[in-house]
Amino acid sequence: MSTASAAPAAGAQEKSHQLSLLPLIALVVGSMIGGETYERGGAGRNRDIVVGGLATIYGVWLCYAAGPKYLLLTTILFAPATVIYMLARRERGERMFTAGELAIAALVTAAALYAIYELLTGGISV
Repeated sequence: MSTASAAPAAGAQEKSHQLSLLPLIALVVGSMIGGETYERGGAGRNRDIVVGGLATIYGVWLCYAAGPKYLLLTTILFAPATVIYMLARRERGERMFTAGELAIAALVTAAALYAIYELLTGGISV
């Protein structure tokens, strides 16, 4: 296989890895905030908070290293997933969003709209 044909595959792989950065951060922050499964004063809780904190710092660093271009492109894929989330919550008879979830959904949607605008006007190229 020539290097010319391998280059697009490598670029696609790089972009697919960057898609996992935002869920990674959400997961580790959620693990630090959560804690419903821990007994009061559980020894494992403190260790998990430290590990979650380190993972959050690392995830934020990875997002910084990836650059804003790929993070904006990622939001284009995550914004429509918000609709699926809302439908699932409605089907279960639950409240659509908590205040924090609403803020995150609004931020992701605004970033996705901005990314689409930048794609259409040539500000971001893929």
